[in-house]
Amino acid sequence: MRAPWMMATAILVATATPAWGEETTEPGAKQASGKDAELEHQIVANLSADPDLKNNRIDVVVEGGAVTLKGKVDSETERAAAVRLAQVDGIAIVHDQLEVGSQGVKEAVTDTAITTKLRAQFLGDETLRHAPISVTTNNGVVTLGGVVPSRAVRAKAIGLAARSKGVTRVEDRLQLARH
Repeated sequence: MRAPWMMATAILVATATPAWGEETTEPGAKQASGKDAELEHQIVANLSADPDLKNNRIDVVVEGGAVTLKGKVDSETERAAAVRLAQVDGIAIVHDQLEVGSQGVKEAVTDTAITTKLRAQFLGDETLRHAPISVTTNNGVVTLGGVVPSRAVRAKAIGLAARSKGVTRVEDRLQLARH
């Protein structure tokens, strides 16, 4: 079994981490085989592309055609999706060690509170009040959508969201209006 620091870790939240699937090498540590590393990279890419799973932390380790998934997901549906996405060509066994359970009611309340606070701040701002901006929050990740009249309005909305307490990342899906 490889040492923990050799795991390809899919951290599906924005943090200052190495690139997807990038491994660290300790002196004397055993390197993952090329095929295992390719499979880890493919599975990490599958998980990070899934809109329901990308905000969860799932550790992916491939060894000899078997993959182990560890971490926490919000529901049985997400757990099943993660297992399904790990079943790629070359993987014979998926060891599902995922825990099901959101950060709890407190997290859901926090997400709702962030969304409500941002909507109120947008309505209270003369510049943002008239822009049809949608706000959703999931595990502290705020997604802004809609059409804004200018880059300045876009920047203001993103900045306001990014500075809000409890926000871990802002996903910008705002589009500029065509004039």
